[in-house]
Amino acid sequence: MNKHPGVAIKLITVMLAVTAEQSAACTQMEAITQMRALSQAVSERLRGNPTQQQQAARMAQDATSVGRTLAEGDYPKACASYAAIAQQYGVDLDAYAASLAPLQGNAGGGCDVTQASRRITDAYQLFNASVDTSGLSTPQIQTLHKEFSASIGKATLQVQTDPERACQMVDDTLTEFGIEPST
Repeated sequence: MNKHPGVAIKLITVMLAVTAEQSAACTQMEAITQMRALSQAVSERLRGNPTQQQQAARMAQDATSVGRTLAEGDYPKACASYAAIAQQYGVDLDAYAASLAPLQGNAGGGCDVTQASRRITDAYQLFNASVDTSGLSTPQIQTLHKEFSASIGKATLQVQTDPERACQMVDDTLTEFGIEPST
């Protein structure tokens, strides 16, 4: 039994005030970084055992619901929500955020997160516009699309942490399918 309940209540009040103050100071970029960090944690757990995969699915669902708050521009609320999800699932947002590549202005000057994401989207359009499937059966076309999607999917996993590698993987995939990469 706690001999000093007033002290515990004051401590909890101070902790909540500090958390609220930190969330209130949250900027758009901080909210986006938290979203990306949580997304990276989900991605990592999806590659884990079945229990981690189920947890990742729940995390993704919870994080997706915060997306509307972020899109509406309520950054403090989005940050608080992402922090709550991270705490619930034992995710260290700071550690994941530290491993993320910058959204723009990659130090290497090559391909940043924004460019990598755009290149992946463009790759699907190039594939659909460039690959002649007129002489193929429906199962052959489906197989071709599955192979392309699987290869591009591997690049997608690299976008947040190594966008330069993701861009290279997109170019390699396009070349493998006989398409000239547009850089």
